[in-house]
Amino acid sequence: MSKNNSTISERKQAITIQRFNNYHRGFTLIELLIVTLLIGILTSVGIFTYSSAQAKARDSRRKQDLNDIKKALELAREDTPGSYYPPCDGTPNPNYCDVKTISPNNPGQNLASQGYMKDVPQDPLGLHSGNCFNAYQSTNYTYCYTASPAASPTSYALTACLENKKEPLEDSVKDVTATGNCPSNRTLYITNPQ
Repeated sequence: MSKNNSTISERKQAITIQRFNNYHRGFTLIELLIVTLLIGILTSVGIFTYSSAQAKARDSRRKQDLNDIKKALELAREDTPGSYYPPCDGTPNPNYCDVKTISPNNPGQNLASQGYMKDVPQDPLGLHSGNCFNAYQSTNYTYCYTASPAASPTSYALTACLENKKEPLEDSVKDVTATGNCPSNRTLYITNPQ
């Protein structure tokens, strides 16, 4: 009888091991596909959120840069005989130029080389390949300066394209959908104090 009992217990143990092996073979193909899909979705959401936060940070930097340029322009105006703003050295239009070419008092020098700023800022994307051809049209993320009238400017405007398409419109943020010059259709627009 004891031989019989040991065979029965061995069989039970073998059946238990077989059941365990049947239930714990590994992951099925469907389970692996679902997990892979979930990881892909979470990664996409994370990248989109990160990109959006980066664009907002660059827009914030653009606003700060244009305000710094505005302060430098006011300092340059105080040093200019007749209290004029620096002229623009724009081509083909003398009223519109990239902020790097604003030349107070001495043609060929800019706000930094004249001591009004440490460095003339550049758009955070660093593309710096756009054109400046009127007050609302700054293309390819270039900081633009508009001086009016061209000879002895008494007013100016600074413009820069923003990346955030949801940037609320306000006095300093204009919708430029009609011109189509900014990918987001939003332009930061800062003018001289009145």
